[in-house]
Amino acid sequence: MMNGEGAMLNTSNSQREDADRSIHRSSFIVPRSDDVAPPPWDLRGAALVLLQKEAGGLRLLALVHYDESPVGAYDERSIVALTRHGPSVIEMQVNSPASMRGGRVNWGYPKTLAPLSWRRRGGRVVFTTEQGCLRARACGPVFPVRLRAWSAQTLHSRPVRVPFRLRGQARFAFVGPRIALLVEPFSMRVLPPRG
Repeated sequence: MMNGEGAMLNTSNSQREDADRSIHRSSFIVPRSDDVAPPPWDLRGAALVLLQKEAGGLRLLALVHYDESPVGAYDERSIVALTRHGPSVIEMQVNSPASMRGGRVNWGYPKTLAPLSWRRRGGRVVFTTEQGCLRARACGPVFPVRLRAWSAQTLHSRPVRVPFRLRGQARFAFVGPRIALLVEPFSMRVLPPRG
C-alpha cells in the first residue's frame, strides 16, 4: 500500500500486533531441504533503507537488489520492527523461489514471493511492487558503511539470532521530502543462526 508521499506502508494491523506481542509465533513451517543453499550466504548488491512511522512505532523499510547470491540475482522488500527480543524481520518479499526457500529454511525469515523490480538510472532508484513504486534520488558525497548486527527470528518454533555483516559505500537519498540511505555497492554475509 502507498501513502500520500509515495512511500510503501509496511504491514497490516495484525502483523504489527503479532510482531509487538512476540516474534516467537511462526506463521509457517518449512521442512529442511537438501536443495537449499546452506549458510553462510555471501551477497552483493544495492539497497535503499528508510525509517517509516506507523501506529505500532518506527519500522525500517529495506528495498534491495542482489546482483550476486548463492541463488542468483533477485530483489527483496523487507520490514524490520523493534520487538522485545530485538530487531526482527517481520515481513520479507522476494522475487526468487530459491531465495524464499533458503530464507525460510536457513534462518526463519518470513519470505513470500512477490513481483518486485529495482531500476537504477543515474542518481535515481525506482523500486516497484504490486502496490506501486517508490522513487528515490541520491545526493551528496559517498561515505563508507560497516555494520555487524543480528535479527531475532523464529526457526523451527524456537527463537534464534541471525548474525550478519555488511560493508559498502553509502549516500543520502530523498524519497519525497524524507531522507533515506542508498547503500551501493555493498557486500553482506548472513551467518548461520544462533540459538
